[in-house]
Amino acid sequence: MTDTDKEALSAFLDAQRAVVLAVVAGLDEDAVHTRLFPSQWNVIGIVEHLGHAERHWFQQVATGMAEPLPWAEEPDSADGPLTSNRPAEEVFAFYDRQISLSRRFVAGTGLDTRAVGRHNEHDPSDGYDLRY
Repeated sequence: MTDTDKEALSAFLDAQRAVVLAVVAGLDEDAVHTRLFPSQWNVIGIVEHLGHAERHWFQQVATGMAEPLPWAEEPDSADGPLTSNRPAEEVFAFYDRQISLSRRFVAGTGLDTRAVGRHNEHDPSDGYDLRY
């Protein structure tokens, strides 16, 4: 792939990230913690999940390691995997940090670069490339 391909893929990721932030812009602390969905997810839980997804794919899978979380790692809460009681400011800072790390990784990595880590224990041993 060319640099233009990489720029297009980066722009697509950034557009998706911007949509998330635009949808939640202006919501106060109560609103982001209110469970509005039939699944009982809350908005801040979804944003935290997206931060974990950035961390998982661009750090754990791509490089085989990730920087420590800003809080103790916990199993999914009894309320479900896409809920969070953390302060919105803390979760948005986490999401922003993960996006920054992902962008830095993508900028310095060729699209054909093979992942070092695995998505799960069922992954093929040769992993994914950045394009995936």
